[in-house]
Amino acid sequence: MTVVVVGSVNVDFVANVARFPRRAETITATKNLELSCGGKGANQCVAARRLLSKATDSKSSNGDAVVYFAACVGRDEFAATALRNLKENGVDLGCVHHEEDVRTGCAFILVEEETGENTITVVPGANYAFHPTYVMREPLQRFIEEARVILLQLEIPLETVLATASLATTSAHSTLILNPAPFPTGDEGLPLQLLECVDVLVVNEVEAQSLASTVHTASSASDLPLLAASLTRRLHEFVGREMCLFLTAGSRGVFLCTGDDAFCVIHIAAVDLASAGLTAINSVGAGDTFCGALGAYLQENPLDAASESSLDYFTRAARFASAAAAISVTRHGAQESMPEKAEVEQLLASLPYDKATRI
Repeated sequence: MTVVVVGSVNVDFVANVARFPRRAETITATKNLELSCGGKGANQCVAARRLLSKATDSKSSNGDAVVYFAACVGRDEFAATALRNLKENGVDLGCVHHEEDVRTGCAFILVEEETGENTITVVPGANYAFHPTYVMREPLQRFIEEARVILLQLEIPLETVLATASLATTSAHSTLILNPAPFPTGDEGLPLQLLECVDVLVVNEVEAQSLASTVHTASSASDLPLLAASLTRRLHEFVGREMCLFLTAGSRGVFLCTGDDAFCVIHIAAVDLASAGLTAINSVGAGDTFCGALGAYLQENPLDAASESSLDYFTRAARFASAAAAISVTRHGAQESMPEKAEVEQLLASLPYDKATRI
């Protein structure tokens, strides 16, 4: 069984600032420009790879790499940098396409030093050259059909995401995780045919608000439990089956709803970094760390429906993913900040066990 990530790869240019500039204002960065590897797909690949057990550290039992990455890059120095980093992290790159006459994707990131918050502008480049027909090529088609977990985001063409999701539905044992970021602009939002393929949906507060418009349900930025419940209920009506929703809210934790117990919402509190002697300095890649950690957890811990509910199962997964994301915000960079599995387990063991709150 494997994790397959189909998505974007970027090189990130990161500047630290005392505060974000106002419109038409020029400000000076507080540090030298940093160059790091990113892209939501690549980030989630690295997070999942680092958080898989060492027993499957680089190869699965049949000799194949555990995490496969499908993406498009240019033939430039940025591609060499990004792919070298992925290879060093043990990711299989056999499904990466090199495109002619287009540069590898880039992202320009401003990080506010005091808060660690960020703004990001992405230049898609080769990511937008990822054609849907690539999904049906070998070995990617076989990898998707055989995967236990498939991770998707929206930094590649929506048609390619749809092709991947449709193919994933042919497998009875796969779990498809969608992080709909960046959320599609326009009146239509996320296509219903994509939502029909999804098993697990991971959204932040902004994406949750956009999703509420897509599925025509009321939204409330101030009442996140209500938003999570109403979204999940509406999604079940749209797709006609159970779907798990994770609403990530930074320092306010994670809100989880599966439809169990009359759409009960579970609140998993954010990790108290201060009690662990840690300080948040950079939120870049935290959401991708959460998604990759979630994928790794579901890969190694399949649901035993006979012994626990899906709500309890996904609560455990949320604890693990939240701890991984918490560690990542205490470090600089995106992929550089992502923890190993032992670090996450050590953090969880050092913290008091707070029961998840049913809302």
